[in-house]
Amino acid sequence: MITTKKLLSGLIAAGVVSLGTSSAALTTAQGDLLLSFYTVNGTSVGANAYTINLGRASSFLSSGPQTLVNINSDLTTAFGASWATNTQLTLNLIGGYDSVTSNGTDAARTIYAGSKLSSVTNYGNSTAAKATSSANQRTWATNVSGFSDQQNLRSAGGAVAANSAIITTASLNDVTDYNPPTAAGTYYGIGWDPTSTVASGDIGTFAGSTYEAAFDLWRADYANWNVPVYVTSLGLTSSGDLNIVAAAAVPEPSTFAMAGLAALTAGFVAIRRKKKQVQTNSL
Repeated sequence: MITTKKLLSGLIAAGVVSLGTSSAALTTAQGDLLLSFYTVNGTSVGANAYTINLGRASSFLSSGPQTLVNINSDLTTAFGASWATNTQLTLNLIGGYDSVTSNGTDAARTIYAGSKLSSVTNYGNSTAAKATSSANQRTWATNVSGFSDQQNLRSAGGAVAANSAIITTASLNDVTDYNPPTAAGTYYGIGWDPTSTVASGDIGTFAGSTYEAAFDLWRADYANWNVPVYVTSLGLTSSGDLNIVAAAAVPEPSTFAMAGLAALTAGFVAIRRKKKQVQTNSL
């Protein structure tokens, strides 16, 4: 267990996650971060999809390592007891705003998207999720927002985790309608592939837990679509715990350079000040 009761209580209070033993329906709003699961077998998808709302995507900007929720029961109901070794099981992590909505942190058409990790201990080093142009970002945001809106008030369908639902893939606008199994590059109409798969083996251990899949979460707004910012990393353990595994945002190389320059400048100023003080005292 990564978190303490105090940390988890703070997370719930912040609205990142709301735990519970039952769920009447999946509710969504613009800016929420949605994690979806479905199976892909060649050109076909399985009978069920599962989506859980992790809360406001912007809430993850200041989050540290902690357990969000255990979804083993829901994954077992939707995909069978062997879900952790089901190589067809696909995860999708996405969130965003439409053209008229902002929460004071995110501008319109901001996208939060996952980039899969091959090793849970290599978090923060995936290829950043981003669009290929401003028009691409706009189209992508519109489709992501549409997906979020379409999931609002979905019946729980047997899911027990709060704010989650097991949805048949025969339903209109389920996650597989936005993520064609064989048309890479057309996720949400256009844009980055925000999916990963559960491997037949694990992708490493972190804080004593074995992981089956993990994502870096990246954020890009419309004005800076080509400069996505690393947010945090999330992973799914073999026991169904959904965890934040990254301690803090990984600074970009330019950030390190600026930090080094600031340190050198501060040191130079201190030396000059000390030298000047010595000269003054000698007068």
